[in-house]
Amino acid sequence: MYKISMIIPVYNAEKYLKRTINSIINQSIGFENIELILVDDNSQDNSKSIIEEYVAKYDNVIGIYSNENHGFPGFGRNKGIEIASAQYIMFSDNDDEHDKDLCLKLYEAIVSEDADIASCDKVKRDNIKDIPVSEKYVGGKLSSNGNIIVSNDDLAYFEDITIWNKIFKKEIIADNNIRFVENMLAEDLLFCLEVFFNSSKLLYLEKYYGYFWDMHEESLSHECSPKHVENLLNSIPEMFKILGKYNKKDLASFYFKFYLRNLLRFFIDVNTTESNLKSMIKKLYNYEKEAGFGCKANEGWANIINFFIVHRFFNLAILIIKIMKASKGSAFLRKIFRSV
Repeated sequence: MYKISMIIPVYNAEKYLKRTINSIINQSIGFENIELILVDDNSQDNSKSIIEEYVAKYDNVIGIYSNENHGFPGFGRNKGIEIASAQYIMFSDNDDEHDKDLCLKLYEAIVSEDADIASCDKVKRDNIKDIPVSEKYVGGKLSSNGNIIVSNDDLAYFEDITIWNKIFKKEIIADNNIRFVENMLAEDLLFCLEVFFNSSKLLYLEKYYGYFWDMHEESLSHECSPKHVENLLNSIPEMFKILGKYNKKDLASFYFKFYLRNLLRFFIDVNTTESNLKSMIKKLYNYEKEAGFGCKANEGWANIINFFIVHRFFNLAILIIKIMKASKGSAFLRKIFRSV
């Protein structure tokens, strides 16, 4: 019986996939304790061949191959959930890395406290520097081994809604029929909301940076076509719907900030007309209005843009976006915008 089922959706990841898989094979918990499920979403590069290579070499590597591309990772994650046999589930993106002790630390933590979720901190990597990212929480208390226990209603205020630095009790997912939406972005946020609202205890390994999130320009999370920006905007009503389902509408502004940062970054990166950009900004404004205008992003540069949006100075917001777009070619200016 495997201790962990690790699920990785794969699409056109030949450049980084072996590195990601090898960082799982080298886990200190012992690779024999991990069921690795790789779901290829009809890649057009050598990703499928790489998966087949590992499937042939290891009995605990399962390859699933789609004959069509679904466009978003929710499909692959749901396929993995369907066949996962371990009591605990983890997820990874196909281009990131893991600290060698990630699986062991999260597994021991969730088992020792009989928690529903265990989470750790992460490191964002780009071509300037590594950025350690720690999360905020409400009402946590120390466990016997020095980790933070966040329980019951306080779980709704745990600020880390990424899935790949966590381990989940499969029972919570299965018993509540929780799945990823398959046709839109922000699927991880929506999934975490469902899990959090159906869980009673999360264990947080504060200051353990176990997951290395590489900010590759070519990855899906950085693909900033107008279609993807509109898709992210259109996922916001899904968030409102989940909050209504669990009588948590008062948290709309709290969760809206997770969309805000990504949307504002997309506004900087998207290649579109100024009139279309303004249309997107107005749609964001309307959603902020619905959320109560109480939202602030976690990064200063985003709050600069958002200040003008919430006050309906859309042209000034576009001007700042243009300046920040121009700054992307300058490491010096990017460092300045990091600090504001």
